[in-house]
Amino acid sequence: MLVGSEAWSRGRLWRHRLAGGSTVAIIVGLGAVATLDLLDVGPLTLPWMGERGFSAELVGGLAGAVTVPMLLSLAWGEFRTAGAIFGVLLAVLLHVSAALLLLTGLYQAVEWCARAAPGAASVVATSVVTLSLVVFALWAWG
Repeated sequence: MLVGSEAWSRGRLWRHRLAGGSTVAIIVGLGAVATLDLLDVGPLTLPWMGERGFSAELVGGLAGAVTVPMLLSLAWGEFRTAGAIFGVLLAVLLHVSAALLLLTGLYQAVEWCARAAPGAASVVATSVVTLSLVVFALWAWG
């Protein structure tokens, strides 16, 4: 496969795919456990967060969100700097990334519905805007 101006072997290509995919899976998994640990929900506790107060667990979680991706980036070989940047940003902004992914999926679904049934989409859009205006007016001046 040609990547940029260089031909990559199939093995090299899969090694990089595996490194990237594993990094995402590990960060998302640890992020979910860290969130549950921070909220004291569930049986799992991460060693760098422990059973401490909220602030101490938050600081420990942030330290883990920087340290773990830095270690995982070593598997990225010559792209370790990109792996470190990507991993730390994903870990620190995990919940924002999940919300953006959800909103993107919602937008794609709405766009598909609007193409499939434009009349119904107009009715739904008008209803949502009208309801939003009513709630806004009641909330602001109620």
